[in-house]
Amino acid sequence: MGRKGASNRDLAEWATSVVGEPIAPTFGKQFISGVAFCKLLDAAKPGVVAMSKVNPRAQGESDALANFKVLQTAFHKLGLEQPMDMHMLSKGQPQATLEMLTRIHTLHHGEPDAVSALAPLDGNAMGSRVAGRKRRGEVMSQPEKRTDVDEAAAPEPPKPSEAESRSREQVLEAQLAAERGAVRVANAEREALREERDFYIAKLELLDMLCQTSQATLPTEKVQQVLYASEDALSSACVLDE
Repeated sequence: MGRKGASNRDLAEWATSVVGEPIAPTFGKQFISGVAFCKLLDAAKPGVVAMSKVNPRAQGESDALANFKVLQTAFHKLGLEQPMDMHMLSKGQPQATLEMLTRIHTLHHGEPDAVSALAPLDGNAMGSRVAGRKRRGEVMSQPEKRTDVDEAAAPEPPKPSEAESRSREQVLEAQLAAERGAVRVANAEREALREERDFYIAKLELLDMLCQTSQATLPTEKVQQVLYASEDALSSACVLDE
C-alpha cells in the first residue's frame, strides 16, 4: 500500500529536517541551485549522489545546471531514466520544483514504482498518452461481434500457472502504485495553486487597504514594494512598517 499523498507543508518539514535549514511551503528560490535536491536524494539513497561534484556555492544558471546534471546521473544509477527539465528547475518554476520534491519524497519512502509515474512528460509523451486513451475508447465503443461457433464446443482455455498469476499480480500492483503516484502529484499541484492564489490575493487586499487609508495617491514605489514582497514580509506586516 502506498503512503498518503504529502502536502506542501509535509514536504517542507521533511526537506527542512534533511537539509538542515528552514524550507518554506512555497519552496521559492531555495531549490534553484540544485544543492538541496542533491542533499535530499543523498539522504533517501545514501551514496548514489556524487556529493563531491556538487557545488554548494552555485551562482547563476550555469552552476545550477551542473548540479542538476549530478542529480540526473544519480537518478540514472537508480534505474530511473525519465527526463528532467533542468532549465525550469534552475528557474524555480513551482510545478517543476514540487514534482521533483514529490518524486524524491516518494523514493525516500520506498515506492520506486510510484516514482517512475512522477516523471515530467514532454509534448510527444503527452500526445501518445492522449492518443492511447482515444484508442482505448474506440475499442470499448465498438459493438460486440457475434459468431456462429458453438461456445459449448470451444476448448476450455488453459489455466495460468502460479508463476504467471504472480507475474500478472505484480504488474497490476505496479500499475496501481503508478496511478496512486499520479493522483498524489495532481493533489500536490492543486494545493500549490491554491496557496499561490491565496498569496497574491493577500497582496491585492493589502494594496486595497493601503489605498483606503492613504489620504494621498499611493506612491508607485509602495505599490511595487507590496507586489514584489515575499511571503514572510507580508505575514509579518513588514511592508506596512516601511
